[in-house]
This record gives sequence, structure tokens and C-alpha cells, in this order.
Amino acid sequence: MQRSQHRLLEAALNQEQLDEIREIFNLYDRDRSGTLTVDELSKALSSCGMEPEEIEELFGQSDENADGVVSFDEFAKLMGSTGLFDLTG
Repeated sequence: MQRSQHRLLEAALNQEQLDEIREIFNLYDRDRSGTLTVDELSKALSSCGMEPEEIEELFGQSDENADGVVSFDEFAKLMGSTGLFDLTG
């Protein structure tokens, strides 16, 4: 994620929301690498009823720099866009 995008995300999400997203991220990051692989995300989201094709599409959209993993910043941006967090301040 570019630095300017990261600042916009931080401005939109408060610290409590970022902490909550970090907890979710850490649950999914089974190998504690600091990134999520498609396999880690698949295991988490398939238990929520998502189909493999949906998960792969979501992963591809989230992996903005196409490095094959989803960083915390990319994950936080995804979570911020879901509507699950109030971004109105």
C-alpha cells in the first residue's frame, strides 16, 4: 500500500478499529509471517461459508502489489471497505 493510502486508512479507522482488525489478522496469520497467504485466508473464510472461487477473487483484489500475500495494510484496507466498521469518525 502506498504511504498516502495508508495515511487515509489510518485517518478513516480509529485505533480501536485498527486493533480489532489486527486481532482478526493475527488469527488468520497461522505461521506468524506478518502476511496472509491464499491458503490462510481460504481456511478462515471457507469456515464462514465462502466458496473457493470467491476467496481467490477477494485475495486477488486485496493483494494490491501482486506479491502473492496480503499484508496487514492490505487486509486493513479490505476490512475498512466491508462496511463492518463505522468510518464516520
